[in-house]
Amino acid sequence: MTSPSACRAARAAGLNGITRSEWGAVLSGDKYMKRAILAFAAGVVVWVIAISVLDRALRVLLVGYAVAEPMMGFTLGMLLARLTIAVLTSLIAGAVTGWIAPANPRVPVLLGATLLVGFIPVHVRLWSFFPFWYHLVFLVTLVPLVVLGSRLPHMRTVPGVRARP
Repeated sequence: MTSPSACRAARAAGLNGITRSEWGAVLSGDKYMKRAILAFAAGVVVWVIAISVLDRALRVLLVGYAVAEPMMGFTLGMLLARLTIAVLTSLIAGAVTGWIAPANPRVPVLLGATLLVGFIPVHVRLWSFFPFWYHLVFLVTLVPLVVLGSRLPHMRTVPGVRARP
């Protein structure tokens, strides 16, 4: 049952002509907001954890990376490896966001935009250490990759196409 104060609030918001079932749908919107907040927070946490793990893997697997990192003296291969882990990280964070809040396509955009706003000052500070194309590729692809990643949990196989045994 809807409380009298909720009804007054609905009338004040111009929702006085809705049915009881429609009013229930309005109240259940709170569930979607909680999922959106959780998805955003999880996306940020997953992005940070994934980039940290993958960066540590680069230090171990890529010869000379651990020595080059403190001085930012990366080779072309190292720069490409760094961009590759950034791509993977953005896709993973987007996938987590899309999995938690599949009904809200704005959350991955917000996550990507927040990451972009956070990384612009970092890249300005590091501008002289990296070539222009590196900054451009990282910053321009950040939002689209998070959004693309958010669609990965919902991808289906093409009907009529079978995987090879």
